[in-house]
Amino acid sequence: MKSLIDDSKDLIKTVSTDFGRVFYSQPRGCAIPKSLNHLIEVVKGCYDSQTPIIPRGMSHSASGQCLSQSGVVIDMKQMNNIHDIEFDGEKGFIKVDAGITWERLIKTCLEHKAAPPVLTDWQKLTVGGTISTGGLGFMSHLYGIQADIVDELEVVTGKGELVKCSLIENQNLFKLVRGGLGQYGIIATVTVQLKKAPKVMHVHKAMIADTEEFFQVMNTIRGSHQFQCIHSFLIPHETHEFVKKFGQEGYEKNKAKFDKLSEKKSFSYFIEVVQYEYEGKNFAQEKFIDNEFSFYEQIDFFEYVTKEPPLITTQKEKGQTAHPELAVFIPVNEFELFMTHFFKQHKSEDMGDGPVLIIPISSKVIQESAFVALEEDFYFIGILRNAFPNTKENIAHLTALNEDLYGYALTVGGKRYPCDSLVFPKTNEEWKEHFGEKWDFVNQGKNNYDPKHILKSLLTVHNNIG
Repeated sequence: MKSLIDDSKDLIKTVSTDFGRVFYSQPRGCAIPKSLNHLIEVVKGCYDSQTPIIPRGMSHSASGQCLSQSGVVIDMKQMNNIHDIEFDGEKGFIKVDAGITWERLIKTCLEHKAAPPVLTDWQKLTVGGTISTGGLGFMSHLYGIQADIVDELEVVTGKGELVKCSLIENQNLFKLVRGGLGQYGIIATVTVQLKKAPKVMHVHKAMIADTEEFFQVMNTIRGSHQFQCIHSFLIPHETHEFVKKFGQEGYEKNKAKFDKLSEKKSFSYFIEVVQYEYEGKNFAQEKFIDNEFSFYEQIDFFEYVTKEPPLITTQKEKGQTAHPELAVFIPVNEFELFMTHFFKQHKSEDMGDGPVLIIPISSKVIQESAFVALEEDFYFIGILRNAFPNTKENIAHLTALNEDLYGYALTVGGKRYPCDSLVFPKTNEEWKEHFGEKWDFVNQGKNNYDPKHILKSLLTVHNNIG
């Protein structure tokens, strides 16, 4: 085992925290498998010695979902090969190692004029990483989450066994590891569905100050299926935020109006919708809202989907800091009340130049997996904060705001998306409530595929079972 684990101080320091920089751990070491056999050997060794393990991709989590206390972190990034791709012009698949980034996958797919149906807002994450969390994207109102566009997986269980799984073969494991937060097995290879890639992205942007008007607009566009992407944020009235969202050209077009808005220390909703135009197919451009901040542009598909998300841009501008984030699902009909509660407790500085990301999701297109969605249509609301200043006092203040919002979310039938920096659910009973009807399934799955409970992060799920 010792020959498989690197316990050098510099590497230990690197894998002792994640993007959130709120939680820290002290792992025993780090394994960096370069092949499937190498990965199996590491897991089997840790299973025999009952050493905790957890897989790690680009570590874009915020509460230690990829961290290990006194265990072994398995860095998956070296397992990044492309094994196969087939595409007939309309549909197909690509099989890749779990450690490959979505950006590299997309580049390969575009050589065949293909693309995955669902993408998140950050393509420098690993394929296995987003699928293990669920993978929410701008296309989720039509096509579900990234876990739903997977045809087949090869998984190394907590016992070190290699299992091929799909909706046809080993269905239970297939359902468990998609959205399973790395708790039931380590995804080794992924076969992703492909569709025809658009030739041009027709992008419409607008800004709305009123929650009720925003809600009405969102209900109209998410129900019409006219737009393939819906991308919306709540942003503070700051000049640099307007430039980030509308681009320099869009900002200059309405500079006087933006400058006047900047005088009001408040928030507005930014909406961006995209209509695909395909090569060789008739195209009729749909109308979008026309208000004083409307802006239209055409963008190449790859350029659009690989844009830097706001948090990454801010990190480059201001440096690394903690990210006390909250991510929740709120029933559609409770959205206005939730945002009213948000506005009552928040000032623009409480976001630290971070956005509130809002994504509509149709419950009808979510497949059965360990991913905990709502039974009715809902909004993903990501309170994506930066802690400026990066002090214990400010992190504690922002965390308290998150906990209050989470408590309110529960009262209106909401759920946590466990990729943020919250420590709740915490107890066994709270996790049972979180999973609801899925609890017995995931609990039994843990005992079947990881009987020694060695797959263990800083998340408390399955670690408090009495």
